[in-house]
Amino acid sequence: MRRVLAFCNYYTNIYRLLDWLLKTVVVFLLFYLNYIANSYFLGQQLIQNKARFVALQNALQTKKQLQDRAEQTEYHIHAYDRISKKVLHDIVKTGLSTVDNVDIVTSDIETVNAQETGLVSYQSFPLQFYHVTVVLRGVFQDIENFYHAIADAYPNEIFWKEVIFDASKYPNSQGAISFYVLAQ
Repeated sequence: MRRVLAFCNYYTNIYRLLDWLLKTVVVFLLFYLNYIANSYFLGQQLIQNKARFVALQNALQTKKQLQDRAEQTEYHIHAYDRISKKVLHDIVKTGLSTVDNVDIVTSDIETVNAQETGLVSYQSFPLQFYHVTVVLRGVFQDIENFYHAIADAYPNEIFWKEVIFDASKYPNSQGAISFYVLAQ
């Protein structure tokens, strides 16, 4: 009987030891799974937090750039910078007053948005410009005089787009002058 009891006691101790080892392994396995899950979710959260941080940095940098632009008063637009259509016609008359043998083939004035046409990269309120295209027929010197008369009379009001001269049908040459002015 002692032998049976000793045998049972021996296997009971082994069973307890195995039970303890199994429970310990299960607890460590649960801790490890919890660590992996936290690492994954915290890692995702860290990535999201980093993206938010970068977005905030960009927003602050943009705000700083806007503040810097606002402090540069020499770039502000004032009422006297804007040109009415009447003054715009006076600009074209100024160019025509310097030439004698030039005919206006066509002239076109259209209102355009400054940012959409690429005149400005930033605007705090909608800026409207007049896009003026004048096509002239005459000799090169007269078309050049037209250009210089406008450029000299209105140096800060004119934003030049292009000047094209076509002498393929000489002596009847044509020139197209395109420019922008800030609309009133």
